[in-house]
Amino acid sequence: MKINNMFTSKIKLILLALLCCFSTANAANSGSSLHFTAWLSGSEEIPVVNTNAKGVFSLKLTDNRDSIIVLGIVTGLSGPIMGASIQESRRGTTGGALKSLELMQAGNKFYGVITGADLNVTLIAKMLNGEAYVNISTAENPTGEIRGQLGLESEYEFHSALNGENVSPAVTTNAYGIASFQLSKDKSLLKIHAIFNEIDNITSVKIAMAKAGENGSLVMDLTPYLANNGIDTTLKTGDFALWNTDSLLEDKMYLLVSTTDFTDGEIRGQMERQYGLSFTALLNVEQETEPVTTNGEGIGIFSFNKMLDTLMYQIAFNNLSGIPTKAYLYLGKPGETGSLILDITDSIKGNLISGKAYGIDITKAITKAFIGGNIYVNILTKKYPKGEIRGQLISNLRETYAFELCGSQEVPAVITKAQGLGIVSIDQETTNLHY
Repeated sequence: MKINNMFTSKIKLILLALLCCFSTANAANSGSSLHFTAWLSGSEEIPVVNTNAKGVFSLKLTDNRDSIIVLGIVTGLSGPIMGASIQESRRGTTGGALKSLELMQAGNKFYGVITGADLNVTLIAKMLNGEAYVNISTAENPTGEIRGQLGLESEYEFHSALNGENVSPAVTTNAYGIASFQLSKDKSLLKIHAIFNEIDNITSVKIAMAKAGENGSLVMDLTPYLANNGIDTTLKTGDFALWNTDSLLEDKMYLLVSTTDFTDGEIRGQMERQYGLSFTALLNVEQETEPVTTNGEGIGIFSFNKMLDTLMYQIAFNNLSGIPTKAYLYLGKPGETGSLILDITDSIKGNLISGKAYGIDITKAITKAFIGGNIYVNILTKKYPKGEIRGQLISNLRETYAFELCGSQEVPAVITKAQGLGIVSIDQETTNLHY
C-alpha cells in the first residue's frame, strides 16, 4: 500500500493515540527494540492442514534484551487449543519446542512476558536467524493446526560479495565488488546499491537465476543503470517477466558483471539473504560535517551474527583524493560529529575494508545504537584528516506497532466478546504500510 507523508503522519498520530490507551505491555513500537511477527495458517503446517483458522502473534525483544513481550490471538480453530509453543525450524520443516506459550493463553488470546531463565540466547538466535515458528495444536490436529514463521518486521535484505572465484568457471582477476539489495515487505520494489572496483570496460551487469556454482537464465538487465562502476537504483519487480521472488528468498539469484576481456563474467556474487540484523551505508561527501571536495563514494554492508556479539563488515569505495589513512565507526546522528566506538583501520586493504568486530567492542549499548540508526562510518585521508566520505548505517527494520482491540475502547464503551490484535509497520522512508 503506497502512502504519502501526510497520510503517514496521520497514521502515526492515530497509532500513538491508540498506544496511550494501553499499558506498555499491551502495545509496543519498535524504537531500538526488535519486533518479530508471525501470521499463522494451516498452509504453513507440515503437512498442510485444511482449516479456516488464522492467527497473528507479536513478539517484541526489549532494548536491553532481557524480556520478550508476547501478544497473540487465534480464531476459527476446529476445537479448543491443546498446545501452543515456539518451535525450532525454518519454514517447510518441523522441529522441537523452544518455549511453551500455554501459560500465556486466555481463551483464544495470548499475553505474557518471556524473561529470566526462559529467555536464553538460543531462543533469540533462532528467532533472528529465521529458525523459529509459533505452532497451535488442537485435538483434531495434535501436531499443529496452524503455524507461522517468526521473522523480524523488516524489509528483505540481501548482500553480495563479488569476485572472480564465484564465476562459473572461475576466472583470475583482481576485480571485486559489493552489493546490497533490499526487497520491500510487499515484494514489489527492489533497491539496489553496488560498487565495482579494479575492473575496466564493463559491458553488462545482470541478475540471473541459479544456485552458487551454477549458471542460470537472465532475470534483470541492470546495465542501463550502471554509472561510474556502480549502481544505485530502485526497480519494480513486476516490470520483469522472469522475476521469481521465491528463488531470491532461497538464495538462487546472483549478480554477474561482464567485461570485454571476460564476456561470460569477470566477477559474480550470490544474493544471500540476511536473516538477522543487517545494515547498509552509502558513503559520500554530503554527509561529512566539515567542508570537503571529492568525487569519492562507497558502499558498506554490515551484519550481526545470530548471537548479536559479532559484527561483520565490508566497505568498498573509490575516487578518494588519496590512500585512506583511517577508518572508524562513530556513535552519532546524521549531521552530527559523533564519538569514536570502533577503529577498523587495520581492515583496510586498498579500496576495500573487510573484517569482524567482537567481544568487548560489541556491547548491548552499541547494538542498541546500531538498531536506532545512530552509527556512521567515516573514511579519512591525508588531505581530509577529519573525514573524506561518510555514511550513516541504515537497517532494514520497519517502525512497528502492535495493539489490542476491544469494545471497552469504543466511545461510548461497547459490551462485547469481540476482540482483536493489530500489527502495523511503516518503512523507514514512510512510503508504505504493512498490516
